[in-house]
Amino acid sequence: MKKIEEIFTFIHDHLLLEDIKTNVRSRKVIGIDAYEIEEKLGIVRNNASSLLNELCQQGRLVKIQGRPVRFITRSILEQLLQRPIEQVEYKLEDIVGIAEAVEKRQGEEEDPFESFIGCNQSLKNQIDQARAAIMYPPNGLHTLLLGPSGVGKTTFAHAMYQFARKNRSMDMKDFVSLNCSDYFNNPQLLLSQLFGHVKGAFTGADNDKMGLVEKAHGGILFLDEIHRLPPDGQEMLFFLMDEGKYYRLGEPGKIRKSELLIIGATTEDPHSTLLTTFLRRIPVMITLPSLKEKEIHERVHIIESLLVDEAIRIQKALRVEPEVLKALAIYECKGNIGQLKSDIRFICAKAFLKHLQNHGDIVVDFSMLPKNIKDAAFGFNHLNRDIREYLDIIEADLILYPSKEKKGYGQKNSETIYDKIFGAINQLKEKGLSDKEIELQMGKEIDHYFKNVLRKFNYRNLNIRELYKIIDKEVVELALELIQFASQALKREFSEKTLFGFTFHLNGLIERLENHRPAAHQHLSDIKTIYQEEYQIASFMVNQIRQRLNVDVPSEEISFIALLLANQEKDFEEDRVGILVMSHGMSTATSMGNVCNKLLGTNLVKAIDMPLEKDVEEIYEKAKTVIKALDRGKGVLILVDMGSLKIIGDKITEETGIVTKTVERVSTPLVLEALRKIMYKNEGLEQIYQSIVLDKVSPSETTKTKGRAIITLCVTGKGTSVMLKNLLLQLLRRAEGEDIQIFPMSLGTMEMNGEDYRSVCDKYEIIACVGNINPNNGIPYFSVEDMIKEEGKQRFYKFIKDIHGTKSSIEEKSCYEMAKETLEEFLLYLNPKIAIGHIEKFIETLAIDEISKNDSHIINLAIHLGCMLERVISGNKALFEDLDSFRLQNKSLFEKVKEKMKILEKAYHIEISDHEIGYTVKAIHSYIHYQSS
Repeated sequence: MKKIEEIFTFIHDHLLLEDIKTNVRSRKVIGIDAYEIEEKLGIVRNNASSLLNELCQQGRLVKIQGRPVRFITRSILEQLLQRPIEQVEYKLEDIVGIAEAVEKRQGEEEDPFESFIGCNQSLKNQIDQARAAIMYPPNGLHTLLLGPSGVGKTTFAHAMYQFARKNRSMDMKDFVSLNCSDYFNNPQLLLSQLFGHVKGAFTGADNDKMGLVEKAHGGILFLDEIHRLPPDGQEMLFFLMDEGKYYRLGEPGKIRKSELLIIGATTEDPHSTLLTTFLRRIPVMITLPSLKEKEIHERVHIIESLLVDEAIRIQKALRVEPEVLKALAIYECKGNIGQLKSDIRFICAKAFLKHLQNHGDIVVDFSMLPKNIKDAAFGFNHLNRDIREYLDIIEADLILYPSKEKKGYGQKNSETIYDKIFGAINQLKEKGLSDKEIELQMGKEIDHYFKNVLRKFNYRNLNIRELYKIIDKEVVELALELIQFASQALKREFSEKTLFGFTFHLNGLIERLENHRPAAHQHLSDIKTIYQEEYQIASFMVNQIRQRLNVDVPSEEISFIALLLANQEKDFEEDRVGILVMSHGMSTATSMGNVCNKLLGTNLVKAIDMPLEKDVEEIYEKAKTVIKALDRGKGVLILVDMGSLKIIGDKITEETGIVTKTVERVSTPLVLEALRKIMYKNEGLEQIYQSIVLDKVSPSETTKTKGRAIITLCVTGKGTSVMLKNLLLQLLRRAEGEDIQIFPMSLGTMEMNGEDYRSVCDKYEIIACVGNINPNNGIPYFSVEDMIKEEGKQRFYKFIKDIHGTKSSIEEKSCYEMAKETLEEFLLYLNPKIAIGHIEKFIETLAIDEISKNDSHIINLAIHLGCMLERVISGNKALFEDLDSFRLQNKSLFEKVKEKMKILEKAYHIEISDHEIGYTVKAIHSYIHYQSS
C-alpha cells in the first residue's frame, strides 16, 4: 500500500463519529496530526505533513487549525455537520458552533442561555458555571455575579432562573429581586425589605410586613449591588444560607424558615466590600465580560439585536448606514451594553424625528451619531487587523425590520443590476442600436456585473455562520441548497466565493420584489443558446425560489443566474503556490515584490522587510501569519537574502504543517522567475524550488565571482574566534585552502546582522562557521573540537576538498589535553598547563550532564574559560548587552555558574564580573540546545 493510502486508511479507521461528537461537545481537539502519523506509522513528520496536505488537496481530508494542525476525513465531518462541505480548513470553534446548531435542530430542549450572544464563545465558561451551580443538589449553589455596570448581570440571573425552572426536577417558584443600592441611605429599611418586620419594630412600622426572603421561599432571591448590604445584614443572610432560618426585624425570638437560592451581583471587588465570613458561603463566582472584552463579531451582533428592539418599539423598518454600524462597534462604551442600549435608542429617536419631518424611510446616518462615537470611527485604521477585516465585510446598509427574525443587508445605494439595465437599454435605443445589438451589449453588462459580485467580497473572512448574521437564515440556506444542486447537476465545484455572491444577489432580488420594482424585458435569448446546461439548471433554481419564498420571480432572472453559473471564476490565488520575499533592510523585500507584481500585473508576491533593529522572533510571527494567509494547499515558496531568515520556513512548517521551501540570495530577477513559474506554468512547489536551485548554481551565477570566507565565532568575539583564526590558517595551509579568508566575529554581530557581518557577506561567499557556539543559521558549522580531533579535522578537510581537493590527518588526544594545547598556542598571560586543571575542576563541579558527557562541549567550554581568564587577568573587560534581563531569564543557571566561578577566582585571586558570567551562561545554553536538537 502506498504511504498516502496508508495514512488515509489509518485516519479513517481511528476516527469514529461518536468519539468526534463527544470531543466536540467538550471542546476537545479532534483529528490526527503529523506527529501521530510519525509515531504510529513510522513516516517521517515532514513527509507525513506533505502527504496530509496532498490528501486535503484531493478533497479526502480537511484541516483543523491549531498547534499542531490536525486532520479529519471529509466524510466524517460531513456526517457530523449533516451537510456537504466546501472548505478545506476549519477552526474548531466553527465546527463546534455548527454541530451545536445541528443538535439543537434535532430537538434538544430549549436552553435560555442559547439566546445569549456569545453563548459558545465569550460567555461559554460563565454559562457552564451557571448551569453547574443551578443543578447542584439539593437546591443549587449560591452564586455571585461580578462585572462592571451594564454587562447584563440581571439578565444573566434571570436566565439562571429560567434554566432552573426548565431543568430541575423540583418545582422552582418565584424569582424575587432587590436592588440594595435603592436603600443605601437607610440600612434599617433595606433589612426590613429583605427580612420583613413586625409592628413597632422601628418608627413608622405600623403593621407586620413579609420580607422578600419569605416571598422567595422555594425560588431565587436576586440581590443586585449586594455590596450595599450592611455588615449586620450580611450576617443575617449567611445565617439564612447556613441554617435556612431567619427572623423578622423586631421579633428575634421567633425563627422562621425559607429554602431559597441566593444570586448576588456587584460591580465592586467582593473581597474588599463583603465580609469574609459571608463570601465563604458563596461557592460560585461568575465574572461577566465587558463589551470591550467581547470579540468584534459579538459586538456587531449585540448592536444588531438592540437595533431590532428599536425597530419593534417603533414598528417600522430601520435602514442603518454601514459607517454607523462600524462606529458603534468600535467606540469606547464605558457603560457596556446598558450604555450602548441608551446610545442606540437616542440615535434611533433622532432618525425617527427626521422621518416624521420628511416622511421618508427611517435612516440612521453617520451625522446622527454623538461626537464621541464619530471620533472613534476616525481611528479605524489603527485597529487590530482582524477587527478591520471583519468590519470591511460590511459595505451595504443594514435593514432591520420590526421582527426578531427578519433583517438583511441592502445595497449601499439603491441602484441594482436591474436599474442599470433599465437605463442602459434606453440609452442604447436612443443610439439606434438593433434589438440584437442591445441583447449582445446587455449580456456583456450582466456578465461584468456578476464578475464584480464575485470579486467584491473578502470571502476568506466569511463563513456560512457569518452569512446567517447578515442575511435571513431562510435565504442563506436556500442559496446553499441551490448552489449544491447546481454543483452536482453540472459536475462542477463551486467555491464559497460563488455561494456568497449568489446569496447576496438573491437577497437583493427578494428585497426588490418586496418593494414592487419590476424587472425589464431584456430578451436575452442568446444566453439560453450559449449556456444551455446552465440555463436549464437556472430554470430549476428560479422555480425553487418562487415556491420556497412565495415570490413572483421574473423569467429574466433565469438568464442572470445562468451567467453566474457559467462565469464561476476560480480564484487566481486559490490553487497556486504562495510566494513570500523576506530581506534585511527597510524596504528591500517590498521593493522587489512591488516591481515583480507590477511587471506581471498581479499581487501574488507578498513581502516582509526586516529592519536591522527588528527582533527575529517578531519577524517570525509576522511571517507565520503571512504564510498561513498565502497557503492554498500547495505550500509557500520563501525567497530570502541570508542569515536567520533562512531557517524560518522549516520552523513554520513544523508548527503549522504548511509545506515551505526556502531559496537564498534573493534578487529581483529571481523573484520574477519564480512568479512566472507560479502564474503561467502553474507548477508545484517542489518543481519550482528545484528549477530555481538548479538555475542558481549555474556557472553564470554572480556568486562565482565572490571570494570564499569562513567566520570564526565565539560568544564575545574577543577570545576563541581570534584564536581559531590562527588555528584555521594553519589547517587551511595544509588543506591547500589558503585562498579562503578568515574573519573572527562575535555571535551577537552575526545574529544582529551587524555592519561587520554585512560587509563580509557583501564581498564573500561564507562557506562555513567555526567556533564554540553554533549560530544555527543554515551555514555549515564546525566546532572547536572538530579543529583539534582527528575525526573532526577529516570532516573539515573533506569539506575543503570539495573545493580544493586535499586531505590530511593529525593524531587524536584527550579533550582537556587538546584544549590545553590549543590555549598554549595562543594565550599570552595565562599558563594553560596550570589553568586547565582549575578549568577541569570547574566543569566537573558544575555537573551539567550535557557538557560533562560530551567531549566537544568540554573542549568548547574549556577554551572559552581559558580565553575568559586571559581577558580578566589582562584587564580586558567584556560587556554583556541587557545583562539584567538575561540574568532574570536564566536566574537558576546564572547563580549556579556564579557560585562555581569562585573556584577560578580563588585560584587566580581575581573577581570575575557578571558580564563574563553572562557570556559563560550563554555558551552553556548553546551546548545544551545543540545536544537536545
